[in-house]
Amino acid sequence: MFDKLTDEAINIFMLAQEEALTMRHSTVGSEHILLALLAEQDTIVRSILLGCGLSPEVVRAQVENISPQSGKNEIQALPLNQSATRILELSWDVVESLGAKVVCPEHLLLALLQSSKSSAIELLNNSGVNRQLLRREVISAIEGTAGFVGDDAIESSIAPTESQLVRLSGDGEFLDFDDDAVKAIMFAHDECRRMGISVLGVEQILLGVLALRGITFDCFAAMRVNRSDLRIALDRILGSGAELIGEQIPNSAEANFIFELAAVHANNFSSEKVSPEHLALGILDDPTRVILDALYSLGVNINQLQEDILVMMTE
Repeated sequence: MFDKLTDEAINIFMLAQEEALTMRHSTVGSEHILLALLAEQDTIVRSILLGCGLSPEVVRAQVENISPQSGKNEIQALPLNQSATRILELSWDVVESLGAKVVCPEHLLLALLQSSKSSAIELLNNSGVNRQLLRREVISAIEGTAGFVGDDAIESSIAPTESQLVRLSGDGEFLDFDDDAVKAIMFAHDECRRMGISVLGVEQILLGVLALRGITFDCFAAMRVNRSDLRIALDRILGSGAELIGEQIPNSAEANFIFELAAVHANNFSSEKVSPEHLALGILDDPTRVILDALYSLGVNINQLQEDILVMMTE
């Protein structure tokens, strides 16, 4: 049953078993798998879930509320209940659909999110987690490059249509952006919706750029920082908003200024269109106080980061 799982994925089920035993539950359920995904240290899945505002302590307390103890456990190996078994089965389908060969923790989380009714889904809903955005984030982490509009994935080799570009702002201002830069803005808009912010800011643009594998992604990775790390740092500073988000998200004055700086960088490189790297350089030219604080907390040297991006762009 577990022959297609990596050691890390098997460990998730072992941790889920421990959670169920500790709570004196009679079976291992989806809620215990969710807890295990949160408890496993130094994983992409844990970073993503923490970035959604979840924590092992809060989720564990919710599990104890919805799943009462069944008495003292006399056995050391608990069976999987129907929802946990379904997650395991769905994880194989997820792996096949993504062209992978083995099940990793990321695939387990995607399988968990496919369940329409389970204790884990109830916990996520009660915590205000946007499951669609969470799913996008996990797939982005797995594939390293993807852009999304609605429920449909845009593969990196497919150019966004002109109508999609115009719909971003209503006036077609992003027609001077290349395909990857447009995808970065799409991701940035997703970040606005996740954070409850009705205006596109510089912070969301940087998160959008880091959603795509490329020079900026690699330079951040060299400093041992990924998108989830930055999101957590920004969320700690900004908190969560509660604004109503319309179909179109206008740019802040700061975002428009970054676009102007990015256009200057594009011109300096004799590029006809703005790329994600030009956006990143524009942001690093004039970082907001929030970005400065977030990057500083992650140990990022902004001057070195900017230099690394420039060097890689000229190679």
